[in-house]
Amino acid sequence: MLVAIGPPFDATSERYELLSRVAGLVVYDLRTRLRAQGWGVVRALADAADAERLAQSLRDAGFRAVVLDSAVAQDPTRVALPLRSLLCRSDGMTLEFRDGSVSFPYESLLTIVRGELRSGDGHRESERLWPTGGSHGDLAVARDVSPLTAFDAVAVADLHFSSVLWIARIEVKSFDFSAFGYNNGTVEALEALVSHLAERAGVRVDRSSRTSSLVSHVRSGTLRSSTPPPAPAREVAGFGLPSTVRDEPSSSRPPPSSALRHSKPPTSDPRFDGYSRLVAEAEREMVRLAAPELGTRSQQSR
Repeated sequence: MLVAIGPPFDATSERYELLSRVAGLVVYDLRTRLRAQGWGVVRALADAADAERLAQSLRDAGFRAVVLDSAVAQDPTRVALPLRSLLCRSDGMTLEFRDGSVSFPYESLLTIVRGELRSGDGHRESERLWPTGGSHGDLAVARDVSPLTAFDAVAVADLHFSSVLWIARIEVKSFDFSAFGYNNGTVEALEALVSHLAERAGVRVDRSSRTSSLVSHVRSGTLRSSTPPPAPAREVAGFGLPSTVRDEPSSSRPPPSSALRHSKPPTSDPRFDGYSRLVAEAEREMVRLAAPELGTRSQQSR
């Protein structure tokens, strides 16, 4: 289980000192694990109860802390589906797939994860888990990384929604940016669209896939999971959903089944895919934790 802290994180000496006292780790170690603008792992613990106790202590100290099951990074039900285009309206957006569409209100957008899908010889890396010998059952990831050689990189942005687990992926090479007046196939167009969506929905754009310590735990998800085994990815889409769905303001259903049946397999990168899933789960968990507080405040105001 991963105990993670997310932004906003004030990376000052005082906050690191406080975090050191609460987490029982040295400041130097924390500085290597946590950055100001992204999610980072404070500790990886074998026991779920220990992880939740630490996360609660961190929240009590004013940190934005959650517990994540590392198995989420490998969950095939959280499939990334490539978008062909996107329509922005005054009350929400319509996601256009190859053979259908799904609509969401802006407030259902949870977060946007910006990064790159990499393939080729640049991924020569092995990882293994080992106990650190700490008093809290810590686990660490030992990484053996060989020099990077040639690889291909595709700029992408993952749109995560609060009501569904699947991911709408904008790939710079295949998305049609012309409706927004941008040139197709450029990173500048992707950045402009991402900024536009983030501003309309009032969400954060995560850009830490290259630096976050979450990435080191992407492949550790098979060790432990408190959730039942996920269904195969082909079972995610469908459930009787028509091939075209328009103006569905609170869609909690999967995308059109034809989006998976007739399109080629989505471009993937296990490291970025896993990272994106973990970031979305962290943001989803923060929404869940905030819900009781909102309810309490509402009752107190009456």
